[in-house]
Amino acid sequence: RRMAYDCPYWLSHWRQTIARDLSSNSTPKLDFARDRFPFCIVWTPIHPITWIFPFVGHMGICDSRGISMDFTGMIGVDDMAFGRPTRYIILDPRHCRTQGEGSLDLGDGSDDPNVPKWDEAVFKANQVFERKLHCMLFGSDCHSHVAQALNTMQYRGFGYWNKIVLAVWIFVCGKHVGLRGVIA
Repeated sequence: RRMAYDCPYWLSHWRQTIARDLSSNSTPKLDFARDRFPFCIVWTPIHPITWIFPFVGHMGICDSRGISMDFTGMIGVDDMAFGRPTRYIILDPRHCRTQGEGSLDLGDGSDDPNVPKWDEAVFKANQVFERKLHCMLFGSDCHSHVAQALNTMQYRGFGYWNKIVLAVWIFVCGKHVGLRGVIA
């Protein structure tokens, strides 16, 4: 007999975070003080490894409200495993090419039909990775989780995102989160 699938921890935490944001009337916008990065890939160093290899770090992806999700063997919500984001890349939801229903609405008030598709792709990546074992280098890790979301949404019409492409992209093109991001 198959067991009923309960709501995973990350989903209930995600819903609580969204409810808290909605109740405080916060609008989805880039907000470094609150660690809100709508439609972004975020990155944080893993010290002391990053001191020696500056391109090595931890990565997450944010929903349309800017809430970060990362993978460390479980899905983290709004609290990256190795600290606050220090770099980010803003992505454009208009480049989300997924054929999904886009039925997930986080109440951001946007009329853009790609917003729910973006959130649905992030949600699906979380569902895929909530049951995976974390294995750096040759297996599933935080970069693979972000790649899964981008591949699901067919970001920019590309379906072959991977950890190498993402690591180079955030290292070369990632913007720092102010002085905190440069010093970290």
